[in-house]
Amino acid sequence: MGIQQMVSFVLRFYKPEDERAGHWRIKVTHVQGDEDIQANTLQEAIAYIHHVLHTEEAKV
Repeated sequence: MGIQQMVSFVLRFYKPEDERAGHWRIKVTHVQGDEDIQANTLQEAIAYIHHVLHTEEAKV
């Protein structure tokens, strides 16, 4: 069983200085697509990853 396709993401969590305590932002980078988004919640980040995975799957 070999790998047919691989998609990579980098998630970076950061807290802007002017944000309230406990509120983090997430930068999600799609490595192969050389694009990224800023998300306010983990759910938004996962939704973006889900979208990219389905887009990549449609290309195969």
